[in-house]
Amino acid sequence: MEPVDSPAAAASTYYIPHHAVVKESSETTKTRVVYDAGSKTTSGFSLNDNLLVGPKLHLDIVDVLLKFRIHSVAFTADIKQMYRNILIRESDRDFQRIVWRTSPEAPLRDYRLCTVTFGVSSSPYLALRTIQQLARDEAARFPRASLVLMSDVFVDDVVSGESDESRALSLQQELISICQSAGFELHKWHSNSSALLLASQPTYSNGERRENVPFAQMENDSSTKVLGLQWDPNSDSFSFSVKVFSEKCTKRSILSEVARITTL
Repeated sequence: MEPVDSPAAAASTYYIPHHAVVKESSETTKTRVVYDAGSKTTSGFSLNDNLLVGPKLHLDIVDVLLKFRIHSVAFTADIKQMYRNILIRESDRDFQRIVWRTSPEAPLRDYRLCTVTFGVSSSPYLALRTIQQLARDEAARFPRASLVLMSDVFVDDVVSGESDESRALSLQQELISICQSAGFELHKWHSNSSALLLASQPTYSNGERRENVPFAQMENDSSTKVLGLQWDPNSDSFSFSVKVFSEKCTKRSILSEVARITTL
């Protein structure tokens, strides 16, 4: 975001309410910011009320998971801060203003968000359209990775694999390269191949791999999340994680729990 010193006309400005949400189970980001672009102004309308959401670009989650299970060597990765790495047009940034200060003692200041932002109704389309454009632009240099970005991505999750380890390692490097060409970074790698996990680790300046804590945890961890489902890389199988919140078993509680599982 960038500071804003001059006021803008009300007709071309929108201030987005925001607050923090803490998720202790997250691997990397424990605290996230939630922006409410659906908050209505004195006009009775919100930013989201005035935006087109764009056509549906994301694939059906069932199709992505079924294709994922075909591969002998499977892997998943996240596009790190995908929204935050996509700039929006400068003339549109005043519609993404916020009020912020670094401490309770500091004065309030106006800022505007310069990148695609969570909570804005057009953001999912903008992000996926950018990834698909990257796949088209770099198809000649990275043909296999381009196909993965077009058909094996759900929001910011890359869910793919290959028939053997050598092809999977080659595809992994292609994916890293095609993403780096546009300023994106793939992280939180999970796989049923230890060689592929090792290849995803950062290196020292001399080229040697350095094993970090997440890698050690990956080897010891029996399962991880893949698009809402538990995936055990060792047995290469899916499972459900069920937490019953009601001590009293009723028809209502059973239906509620079944609905929660089947909508993951």
